[in-house]
Amino acid sequence: MFQEVFCTVSTEAEAEAAVQRMKAVGLRMKDLNLAVRPDEVDGIAHPASEMNLSLKRGVAWGAVIGWHIGMALVLYSNSPTFTEWFGAIALPISCAAGWAMYGAIAGSTGLFARSVLPPKLIAHYEEEVGRGRILVAVKLHNRKELYQAAAALYELGATDLHHSGSLAA
Repeated sequence: MFQEVFCTVSTEAEAEAAVQRMKAVGLRMKDLNLAVRPDEVDGIAHPASEMNLSLKRGVAWGAVIGWHIGMALVLYSNSPTFTEWFGAIALPISCAAGWAMYGAIAGSTGLFARSVLPPKLIAHYEEEVGRGRILVAVKLHNRKELYQAAAALYELGATDLHHSGSLAA
């Protein structure tokens, strides 16, 4: 199970030292993210994988809702055109497609995404980065890496150390 550790450092030298220390611990560079502008914090708190999942969830739920609306229209409509086989098939399919588009719009905003940090902590980190601090985010794969990363970051003078979720093993 993946987990991330977040902390802030004061200078670029401390951020570079954190990067070097994480390399020494054995973490891959793709597992390390730095935010130097407040708008970058949101990208770290809402990873692309979660945003893609949100889009897929939106499309799926939109299609399901649309299909049910279309079926309700077919079943409860007194119009003879809807009782024909083509109308009975086309209406739920077209409703499902239309509602899937609405779901894609809602999902692309991240509405169905899970943030790796609570909203208050995201706002706190955005404020800290706005003051000139640098956010360091490290993706971890097991509890040993969690302890190593936390110890290394504390040694470097990192503050506001937080982690997301919990590791299974």
